[in-house]
Amino acid sequence: NFPQILSENIPVSSKDHELMMLGSQLQLMTISHHSLVNIVPRGLINKSTNCFAHAPLQALLVSPLYHIIQKLDSSYTLSPVLNAMKVFFGSFNVASGIVDKMDPPFEPSCIYEMLRNKMPNFNENGRQEDAEEFLGIILSHLHDEMVSAIRSSKKTVSLS
Repeated sequence: NFPQILSENIPVSSKDHELMMLGSQLQLMTISHHSLVNIVPRGLINKSTNCFAHAPLQALLVSPLYHIIQKLDSSYTLSPVLNAMKVFFGSFNVASGIVDKMDPPFEPSCIYEMLRNKMPNFNENGRQEDAEEFLGIILSHLHDEMVSAIRSSKKTVSLS
């Protein structure tokens, strides 16, 4: 059942359809807060003044947000922060047992690109930023994108 029509019987654009699909996935999702994921450790390379972002990003890897984002079916271009986090989380492997070695370090360019596009004044001119402020901004934008998608999906009527 894919949402096809807004409740006002207005045809759905591809933009609206994408938001509806994301919102539908988020509404149907159940998350167990007791499920731990054994992520293979991996360092983050800092080539600039973006190290403020690394600790919050690594903390989000062991949060319920990791489970929510990893369960989404695909990427969503209309949700740039959500999409960047999905790419970032997907850069880490899940171990099936004891981890005896690290994966190679990488630069989280998907996050930096999202920051440049979505929040151009953040980290302007190489200015060092605050990790707590960064975490708050990321969580706020993720919240806004998810709420927007859920609201969009609630405006739909399914054609069955």
